[in-house]
Amino acid sequence: MRRTITLVALAATALLLMAPVVMAESSPTRAEATAEAEVRQPDRTREVPNLNAFGDGTARFDVERGGIRLYIVGDVTIEGPSDLDVSIESWSGESLAVPDGGTTIQLTGFSGTVFIRGADYTVEARGNIAVRAAGYGTVELDGTGLWKTKSSKGTWPAELSFGD
Repeated sequence: MRRTITLVALAATALLLMAPVVMAESSPTRAEATAEAEVRQPDRTREVPNLNAFGDGTARFDVERGGIRLYIVGDVTIEGPSDLDVSIESWSGESLAVPDGGTTIQLTGFSGTVFIRGADYTVEARGNIAVRAAGYGTVELDGTGLWKTKSSKGTWPAELSFGD
């Protein structure tokens, strides 16, 4: 009787330990999970997102003013004025230094989150992308994916304006 209880307890423990592995193997990529999550106000942006998009391909943003929170596995190029607010954090946990006074930032083979806030800047991202944008600007989406604004939604490829 004692052996049966011990075997049942060991089997239950093994199943509990295996559950996270099974869940991890079937879970979506971080970018997909982030994009599919309920739309929330970005931490560092006081405006509600005007655009949410996720997909695989290229997103080219021309921002008049506002913020972009980009979750990406791929390449990113940011061009803008020296007072642009940029923070970069890789999913491995390290924060990357943003050059002072530079107007161009390039990340190659990057996996992480990039937050950009300011006026008159451009962003080009290539790879597996999930993005939230608040403010005013335009975006060109090439590849395969989905997008949603406050008033409509659709699939990539697309050219869109966001903001009021």
